[in-house]
Amino acid sequence: MIKIVAVSVLLAWLFFDSAYGLVCVGVIGPLFYLDWKQEQWRKQQYQLELQFQTGLVFAAGALEAGYSVENAWKEMETEITRLYGQSAFFATTLRQMNQRVGVNEPLEKLVLEMGMQSESEMVREFSDVFYFARRSGGNMTKIMRRTANLIHQRFQIQEEMQLALSARELELLILHVMPMSVLGYLRFGSSTFLEPLYHNLAGVSIMAACLAIYGVAWWLSRKIIRIGV
Repeated sequence: MIKIVAVSVLLAWLFFDSAYGLVCVGVIGPLFYLDWKQEQWRKQQYQLELQFQTGLVFAAGALEAGYSVENAWKEMETEITRLYGQSAFFATTLRQMNQRVGVNEPLEKLVLEMGMQSESEMVREFSDVFYFARRSGGNMTKIMRRTANLIHQRFQIQEEMQLALSARELELLILHVMPMSVLGYLRFGSSTFLEPLYHNLAGVSIMAACLAIYGVAWWLSRKIIRIGV
């Protein structure tokens, strides 16, 4: 929140040289906040899917070692808790599920509920497959191993894409900062050069248009850089 306020004040000073500019720039604050919330959601989803993929590997290994599906799920909870801590979201979910299995609730029903409540497409797809496979008596060991391998391949593709985009993200950051840096340099080094753009209708209109174009370019660049698999 402090960062959003600081950026809003900076833009009001650079583009309008007036506190009244905060009225216009105030629109940017919610946009920055929404973008920040989306980024936090993306990070949480990534962590959930990473933990989910790791857990499936352990569960598949337990099934291959002769564990029942319910015991394999307990083994998954143990390993996820050991790796990511008890407070990890998926560890908490597994703990609650295993507690409910302990009072004779069907595991496949709980997995289906987990998928329905999750915002992750990966978890939802697995929960549907798991539910119908368990109900129809499918080969759970084969299904778990195959699913774990498919998810692992997906994560490998994501990592490769992020590695390829890391340099572009740095370039994008530079492009975001450069217009502000140039404008700030002119404000300090040649303030008279920009005076016609402040405190008059024509100048304010031009600067407002420039800020709008900058905002659209920033939004488009954020959309382009967020590529999913």
